[in-house]
Amino acid sequence: MEHAMVIDTDNFTPEVLEASYQHPVLLDFFATWCGPCQMIKPILEKLAVEYGIILAKVDIDQNPELANRYHVEGVPDIRMVHQGDVIPGFVGALPEAQIREMLSKFNLQSSLERDLESIRELIAEKQYPQVKSVLDRLFETYPQDPRVVLVAAEFLTHLGQFEEAEKMLMTVGKENLELFSKAQSMKGLLYFQRQVSLSVETELDRKYVDTCGRVLDLDYQGALEGLLYFVEQHRSYEQDAGRKGMLALFEYLGNTHPLTQEYRKKLVSSLY
Repeated sequence: MEHAMVIDTDNFTPEVLEASYQHPVLLDFFATWCGPCQMIKPILEKLAVEYGIILAKVDIDQNPELANRYHVEGVPDIRMVHQGDVIPGFVGALPEAQIREMLSKFNLQSSLERDLESIRELIAEKQYPQVKSVLDRLFETYPQDPRVVLVAAEFLTHLGQFEEAEKMLMTVGKENLELFSKAQSMKGLLYFQRQVSLSVETELDRKYVDTCGRVLDLDYQGALEGLLYFVEQHRSYEQDAGRKGMLALFEYLGNTHPLTQEYRKKLVSSLY
C-alpha cells in the first residue's frame, strides 16, 4: 500500500472519503510556501508508514475548493478521516508524541507498538534469543527511543542484569513525562528486585527477602511494616537495609502518597 498520496478535487472522494471506510486516513492540508508544513512533513510520512495508514496530502493553493469546503484557515491543518467523516485534528506543527496521541484515539497501533507487545509476550514465555533479535532490530530502527529502552530494561531485569537495566533507564529523559515517570518507577522496583534475588542463609535473611517481595506483590504497607521492623529491631542488618529500603519505597511511591507520609513519620520516630 502506498502510504503518501497527492490528493486533489477529482480523487478526494474515492481516495479519502471512501477509503476511510476501510482504514483511517491522515489528511494533511498544506502549502508549499509554509515552513511548519515542511517541518512536520517527514514526521507525518514516518508515522503513516509506521501505523500502516494513508497520508492524503492536499495543496490548498492547487485545491482552493477543498480548502474552502473544509474551512481551512491555517496550515498545516491535520485531520483524521474515519468512516467518511473528516474529524478535526490540529493546526500547526505539533511534536511527534502529540500526533501519536491523536492517532491512538482511533485505536491505531504502530508497527513499533506491535513489536513491543510481541517482546513482552516472548519475555513471559522465556524466549530470550528471540527477544534479543527483535530488540537489536528495534534499536537499529529506533535508536534511543524511550519506549524501546523501557522494554529493553524490562528484559535485562528478567535476566537478572539489574545494573545494566538501571543504566539504560537513566537515559530516559523528561521530554516525555509519561515515559520518564515509567522509567523512574522501574528504577524504584529494581532496588527491590535486587534484594529479592539475594541469597538466603539465615531466617533473618528470609524475612528481609520476603519483606522486599511484598513490594513486587504491590503490598506496600506490608513491605513498609516489615522494613520498619528491621529499622527498630535489626538496625545494623546489611548496613541499615531496613532504612534504605524504606527510603527507596518512599521515592517509588512519591512524597504525596499517604503511605509515604505515614511511614516517614514512623521512620523518623524510630530513628530519633
